[in-house]
Amino acid sequence: MDMREYLRQVLTSWWNLITVAGALIAIVSGVSADAVSPVVWIALIVVGVVLAQAHAYRGAFEKHRHTEVLGPGASELPRRTSTDVVQTLSADQPSSPVLDPTLLRGRFAPSMYLADVRDAEEALMIRFVLAGRVRRVPAPELGSEQEREFKEAVDSSTFERWVLDATHRVAPLGLWRSVDPTGSIIVSLLRPDAPVAGGAWTIEARASINLRPVMSMEPPGYGVMTLDATFRPSDDHASPDRTNVKAMSLEELDALLYIMLSSGIDQVAPTAFGYDPSTKGLVSVTCHIVVRGHNSLGDYVPLERAAWQRAEGTRDVLGGDWSPESYDEIASPERRSALVRSWIKQLLRNSGFRGHEGDIDRMPQPDRPYSGTFDSAREQTTTPHP
Repeated sequence: MDMREYLRQVLTSWWNLITVAGALIAIVSGVSADAVSPVVWIALIVVGVVLAQAHAYRGAFEKHRHTEVLGPGASELPRRTSTDVVQTLSADQPSSPVLDPTLLRGRFAPSMYLADVRDAEEALMIRFVLAGRVRRVPAPELGSEQEREFKEAVDSSTFERWVLDATHRVAPLGLWRSVDPTGSIIVSLLRPDAPVAGGAWTIEARASINLRPVMSMEPPGYGVMTLDATFRPSDDHASPDRTNVKAMSLEELDALLYIMLSSGIDQVAPTAFGYDPSTKGLVSVTCHIVVRGHNSLGDYVPLERAAWQRAEGTRDVLGGDWSPESYDEIASPERRSALVRSWIKQLLRNSGFRGHEGDIDRMPQPDRPYSGTFDSAREQTTTPHP
C-alpha cells in the first residue's frame, strides 16, 4: 500500500469534519462562559480521527487492490474507442490479463442479487456474471441509447438464438423487455418464460448491467453484467410426465453453458462495458448453477449413463459455482469448452459418479448455437414426447 496515498486519503476524508467540529467546540468553550463538557469535544475529536483513519485505510487498500486487477492509472489513462456507446461507457484504463476469481464471489449468486425465484419455488437457475472495467471519473451512466444498445446486443446474441431453438421458435420476436430495476446505473432485461421439452418445463431468460454494483465511497472501477437462464416445472397439467422428460440433456447443458459464457464474453459484455472484443476488458467471470425447491439437478438433467458407476448412498448435487483464474482458460472456443466440461465433470463427481470423464470429453462440440443436440440427445436419454 502506498503511504502517500494513505496520507492523502486521511487528509481528504470527510470524517475530518467531526474532528474540526470537536476542535471548534473546544476553542469556543475556552473563550466563553458557556463551557461545554470536555468529554463532548474530546469524544468528537477522537471519533473523527479514528473514522478518518479507517476511511483512509479502506480507500487506499481498495485502490491498491483495483490497481492490481484493473492496471495502474485506472482513472487517468484514456483509451481509444470507436463508437459513441463505447466512448460513453469506456473503461479509461489499459488492458490487463488478470482475472480475479474472488471479486464476484459471494455477492452475485442468483439467490442474492436480482433474485427472481421465490424461496419455496422449484427451479434450476444458471447464471453467468461478468465484471468489466468502467471508468471512475466521470462516473459512467446508462442513458436511453445505452439501454437500447444493450437490449439489441442481448436480442441478437447466440444465447437468444439458443433459447429460440429450445422453444422451437423460427425467428427472433424481440421478446426482451426492460423491467425493474432500470435506471441511470442499472438496466434489467427479461425474456418471458416459454415452454420447452414438449411443455413439461419452461425457460425464462434475464440479462442485466450494473455500473455501480457495490456500495463504496468512490466508483469501484468495474461494472457487472449477468445472463440468466431459469428452468421451472410447467403449470400445464396436460404436459408430459416430468419423470420421463427432463428439461434438457447433459449435452444440452454443456451447450448452454458454453453459449452463455461465449455470448457474454464476445457479444454482450463488449457493448455493456464499452470495450473492443479483441481486448481483455474483463476482470472477473463466475458461473452459478443452483437448484431450488425440493428437486435436485438430476430432476432437470439426466445424470446417469449405463457405463457409469455411482457410490452407494450419494445424491445429486444442488449446484455449484466456478470462476476461471486466467484469460488463458477463456481465450479460445476449445479452452472455453474444456473449462465448461471440467465444471460438468465436477458436478458428476460430487454426485458420486465415476467413469464419466471420457464420455464428457467426447460430447459434440458446441461450436454454434444449439448444435442440433436439443432433440437428438433427449431421444437417447428420455422418453420421446409429442
